Amino acid sequence: MSIAAGTKFGPYEILSPVGAGGMGEVYRARDTRLDRTVAIKVLPQHLSDNPALKQRLEREAKSVSNLSHPNICTLYDVGEQGGAAFLVLEFLEGETLEQRLERGPLPAEQVLRLAIEITDALETAHKQGIIHRDLKPSNVMLTKSGAKLMDFGLAKLTEQPAPMAAALSELTAENRKLTAEGTIMGTFQYMAPEQLEGREADARTDIFALGMVVYEAATGRPAFTGKTRASLIASILSSEPPAITTLQPMTPPALERVVKTCLAKDPDERFQTAHDLNLQLHWILEGGSQAGVAAPVAAQRLLRKRLLLAAAGVGWAAALAAAITAVVLSGHLRQRERPLAAEISPPPGMVFVGALLGAPAISPDETKLAFVAGNPKGARLWVRDLASGRTDALEGTEGAAFVFWSPDSRSVAFFSGGKLKKIEAAGGPVQILCDAPEGRGGSWSPNGTIIFTPNIYESLYRVPEGGGTPEKVTNAKAAWTHRNPYFLPDGEHFLFIRREPAGTVAGSLYAGSLKGGEPKQVLERASNAQYSGGYLLYLKDGNLVAQQFDLGSLKVKGSPIAVAEKVDYWNARDMAYFAASGSGMLLYRKSVSTSTQATWMDRGGRELEKVGEPGLYFDPQLSADGSKLALARVDKDSQNADVWVVDLKRNNMSRATFAEAANLSYALSPDGNMVAVDTNSNGSHGQLWTQPISGAGTQQNLVDSPSWLTVTDWSRDGRYLFGDVQENKTREDVFFVDLKGDRKLTKFLQSPASEQGAKLSPNGKWLAYQSDESGRAEVYVAAFPGPGSKWQISNGGGGNPQWSHDDKELYFIGGTKLMTVPISDPATFQFGTPQELPLPPESVAFAPGPTSDRFLVLKPAGKPEASPIHVVLN
Repeated sequence: MSIAAGTKFGPYEILSPVGAGGMGEVYRARDTRLDRTVAIKVLPQHLSDNPALKQRLEREAKSVSNLSHPNICTLYDVGEQGGAAFLVLEFLEGETLEQRLERGPLPAEQVLRLAIEITDALETAHKQGIIHRDLKPSNVMLTKSGAKLMDFGLAKLTEQPAPMAAALSELTAENRKLTAEGTIMGTFQYMAPEQLEGREADARTDIFALGMVVYEAATGRPAFTGKTRASLIASILSSEPPAITTLQPMTPPALERVVKTCLAKDPDERFQTAHDLNLQLHWILEGGSQAGVAAPVAAQRLLRKRLLLAAAGVGWAAALAAAITAVVLSGHLRQRERPLAAEISPPPGMVFVGALLGAPAISPDETKLAFVAGNPKGARLWVRDLASGRTDALEGTEGAAFVFWSPDSRSVAFFSGGKLKKIEAAGGPVQILCDAPEGRGGSWSPNGTIIFTPNIYESLYRVPEGGGTPEKVTNAKAAWTHRNPYFLPDGEHFLFIRREPAGTVAGSLYAGSLKGGEPKQVLERASNAQYSGGYLLYLKDGNLVAQQFDLGSLKVKGSPIAVAEKVDYWNARDMAYFAASGSGMLLYRKSVSTSTQATWMDRGGRELEKVGEPGLYFDPQLSADGSKLALARVDKDSQNADVWVVDLKRNNMSRATFAEAANLSYALSPDGNMVAVDTNSNGSHGQLWTQPISGAGTQQNLVDSPSWLTVTDWSRDGRYLFGDVQENKTREDVFFVDLKGDRKLTKFLQSPASEQGAKLSPNGKWLAYQSDESGRAEVYVAAFPGPGSKWQISNGGGGNPQWSHDDKELYFIGGTKLMTVPISDPATFQFGTPQELPLPPESVAFAPGPTSDRFLVLKPAGKPEASPIHVVLN
């Protein structure tokens, strides 16, 4: 280092030396114009006369200046001073990968993330025709923001291949990895065979070097070694490095195969592009890379071996901790049949919809997974290839629910738009099989028969796999429901849930036959059930359990054994989020509980004040004068809900109800002193009553219904309660109860569409609600009590309508945005164009304040919990 601190290179002032490489010296410097720290790479004056070295510096400048990527060191400027050429680069805080590896290898997950970041950088460079040609650990900087690829001094744009260097002298005593002078460009230790042979370098050359970098990061030692340059080159050209798993047994087998492919001697046998390599690395990481699994863990049977290979391809093995010695489903598995566990994340930008719309489904050949995922704009059907990890959305499946596979694993059936449909797993046209206004599950027999539940309160029906007129299979009594059918292995017998209009909090599990006869009860209480290797799996008391099941007698034996706790479950549909295969593959997802904080915010999205304490809340409602806030609060352990009320003047919170119901809705009276509460005791039997918020006093029972009820609003004059009720023919309908009249449930909106979420305007003239009559949920307003006009308010999707307290605005949620509609004349409902309010997109639960300048919103109190699909093999 010969440049003193304080020396100026144009506007750049040298601060201190950083290091030296084969082609220059690097200094820390200050950009006096922008007052920022930079790195200056200088080609020393005594080397400036060397045209080749100077040409390399210029080549690096041209290469890097064309690149813009978060994992590539940024080039700011180039120049020349006193005969010395220099580059001005982004100053990177951290250490090189070479320095980090002096302390030993990296953990498997860090190796994967490092490989992805470097591959991302190479992909960008390669797309611009730039080949690095000198990728090695000393050219990778590890920073807080991720890996940074440096030193494009050997980058190849367009030039002819050079002959191989003649000198093959010994390595230095320190075994330093130097870039040799001569015509071989790069560092010997990380050269691809074609470089050593003087052939043309291309993108696959960088992929070979990346393979060696990843190998060294995973093992802490180079892939190839030699005492001399000659022996090192011979090793690269003719030998294979030791398997990574022999040095680091917990390395994911999928990563082992990726590195092996990168290190193929023949460029044609490697990944052909950085993009292809990037996809593989992402598949491994998405499949779970928290730990590794020892390579010897394998199964003897051919099917189990295939499953393990598929798991390795998707990256499950990367997520495996050490093999577990005891297995729930079989207490005496052999050493090589230990269970393996992993996780699957939803597609980027999506979330798993969960048990509300059914469970995921494993294809019968156990190579694919079908599931519903979406975002606030909507949900659709996705298929994941378990061998490659590729996940594709199937076009035309918007609004899909309750998916199930064809016996040949080629097609997926589902419900949407009031129909039972099917589609090829690889995509294509959607075929309608028959009507199913509110489908509640189906199953596909090898004999070509599909059984399904077409509606809310209905029997099971059968229909040919090609479509046709459904025929009744079971006979459900009025207001009963048979749902969640599942064919047993013989393709003739099936399981299903039977719910009565009143009784227990869960349905009963029955077994039936396509040949007819009276169904046989299997379990008194259960969720959807599946069969796997001699066991029934179902939900019991919040836990996924397994119980021995005899296919001949259709009876369970022994006691249920817990498999997983707190599995996602939708009580109203007796649906738990899990899937099982015949040979022992199990998938399930745990329920997610994210605390929220009631918060006052202004129209500009600025937080004003927090209200009460964080908790599991939903459906905030304010009294007309804004003095009280009601919240439905869920108990974290029992998952049951009750109404709590906050006195906003004193900021104290008290419990208003003791219903402890799994399914609860409510409406706060205008004066804030009463609540109307609805509970659905077993998913169908609805009860509606009113009571004081003090919890004291008598409940006034209003409605006892065999159908599912939801109460949504209490009119400003205190006279009407509004809500929606389920019916087979008309799905959800809006009702009202006249508290000053007959106090009976009266239908107000009833059509083949689903109408929900009714809210009456403060002046009592207009009822806002959401309906899917157009094919998707939109907000409408109708005259109340009618007759009169009806208007569609939203366009592009909308729900959860709310009125301002002065009748001058109507609010609703459009996607993740809070929208407002100005009302110029509340008497005649003259309204304007919806406009967006800048409230946080996660704050979709809201209540308008007593004045139009503030809103009460429920904001996440912490980072939302992740809830991936858990995978267990064996």
